[in-house]
Amino acid sequence: MNPDFEPISVDLAREADFSVGRLTIRPSLRQVEAGADSETLEPRVMQVLVALFQRRNEVVSRDELIARCWSGRVVGEDAISRCIARVRKLGDAHGAFGLETIARVGYRLTPVGDVAAVAPQATLAATAPAPTGTAGFQKAWSKHGMWIALAVVALAVATVFLVRGPASGSPDVDAVVARLTEKVGQTASKRDIDQIGAATKELGASTRPEERSAFAALASGNALQAIEGLEALAQEIETSGDAKSAAAVYTRIGALALVIDQGRGLAARRKAILLAPDSLNAFQGLVLDTALLRGAPEALQLAKDTLARPGLSDRMRGWVLAHRGLAEGDMLQQDAAAQATLDEMRELHRRTGNDIVEYSIEWLNSVLTLNRDDLRQTPVLAQRAMDVRSRLTGTERVSSMTEVTAVRAMAASGDWSKAFSEGVANLDERGRSGDFLPTPMIESVCTSGIFSGQAAAAEPYCRSLARRLDSSGGVMPKAYAGLLAAGLGDDRTASAEFAAAEAMLAAGSRGQTEIWLFEAYAALKRKDTDEAEQLVKQVVEASSASGLRSYRSYNANALRVLGEGFIANGQPARACAPLAEAGRLYAEVGGDAGRAAVDVLRGAASCR
Repeated sequence: MNPDFEPISVDLAREADFSVGRLTIRPSLRQVEAGADSETLEPRVMQVLVALFQRRNEVVSRDELIARCWSGRVVGEDAISRCIARVRKLGDAHGAFGLETIARVGYRLTPVGDVAAVAPQATLAATAPAPTGTAGFQKAWSKHGMWIALAVVALAVATVFLVRGPASGSPDVDAVVARLTEKVGQTASKRDIDQIGAATKELGASTRPEERSAFAALASGNALQAIEGLEALAQEIETSGDAKSAAAVYTRIGALALVIDQGRGLAARRKAILLAPDSLNAFQGLVLDTALLRGAPEALQLAKDTLARPGLSDRMRGWVLAHRGLAEGDMLQQDAAAQATLDEMRELHRRTGNDIVEYSIEWLNSVLTLNRDDLRQTPVLAQRAMDVRSRLTGTERVSSMTEVTAVRAMAASGDWSKAFSEGVANLDERGRSGDFLPTPMIESVCTSGIFSGQAAAAEPYCRSLARRLDSSGGVMPKAYAGLLAAGLGDDRTASAEFAAAEAMLAAGSRGQTEIWLFEAYAALKRKDTDEAEQLVKQVVEASSASGLRSYRSYNANALRVLGEGFIANGQPARACAPLAEAGRLYAEVGGDAGRAAVDVLRGAASCR
């Protein structure tokens, strides 16, 4: 292996077209062209082909393929072998390349003849030539055969529900979601699965036979089959020229695919915004998923690229600016840039009076105020944003992030019980409506639930975090898994998860502070108060030196956790100093609920 090689995931939407033998490979369209004929590969098969071609004439291990094509998730041997067999069959059928299996090592793709790169496609919406001849007939038959098979599944499922299900004979959406929960429960929590509810209802109510068949596949517990069928449908609609309808199908795929394949869901969201460039929800889903999976810098660049697009409407410009400001101020801590973005939005609203721009201003302002640790003003601004949102008119439902800010403010102010209950209510509502589930909200719910002694109730939310991919490379999912284990009294698992998180942690990462706080909580649970005290000391020092504006509320919560732990472990005298400092910090930032809780604890510890 080239020592400079980094196993970056294969992102089909961004891979350039290339040729191998007589084949032209177009990854972004998932198409393979041989002369006038073409065929569409499954996304995973195309990823494997791209990964092998990029390292042609070199051996690629199975572990590397898993890292690049399955995002490092645990997959069965059959899944890899099926993709390898499909790629090998493609090369053999056209005499384009050979694919050699190196026993106990990996695979090597060897091109036949000259290999030359071709220019990348100018747009992902380009269509391939219509298939002709025998190959075209076989492709068409294969496509119709797939829908026939799905229709058979639909008939079988309908028969089952006629016997066992509702009197109407239609698969019940709740029953379908329950089946999906059972089917996918090993890899995703019910809270993540809940967000497919709205997409499932839309499929069940659709008059398109393809979407009805996809719904039947969901009802039978085969989400992957449903997604693949919807992808084929979206491509057909896109080819017909109905970009808006195709974008709606891709958006639906994004909601479904995130349950089992987040990378695939991200690709679908990219496609949706390409086809519906003025869709507020399509853009928000893409930019927030990009931040989660690729990191804040890439999300910021996405916003900047979108703003450079000619012909952007005022409402869309304000919406994109708000997300640029979110990346600048909330994710990357770039205060001056975020304030300049807010000023630009205010000028845009002054010129246009657009309601979406007004809502975007109030939302971004509440986020930036929270980051300044002004916990008295943040709820006021968040409520103002929600009031503006309630007045919005138009056909497109706008997802609200202001509830996220409000719950984060509750958690920061030390009102852990309220943050947990309000956060749970909002996440449940989002699940029922099919809205996306924001990671910052789930993080606040998980930590608030654990710290307020509601570990069992917080378990599904913490498990959701532990199973989500994110830009930390797996560090924070491990950290939240450790926090949950500590809350449930499983110290062995907690220690293992924390050790794994620290082993993956990059030097100087902000994640270190969170891990130390979680480890301090775990130490208190196992009655190691000296270790907990040292860890909280490290948290306070690192947080204060980090330059984060919200370090005071963060430190107040950490010191309160320590003080409560001392009391719980029968050492009330040691609780007085950290609780006094926590109370002072809460008072500075306006954390009235936290200060009141500290006063109660100080009374219980007989502090002066």
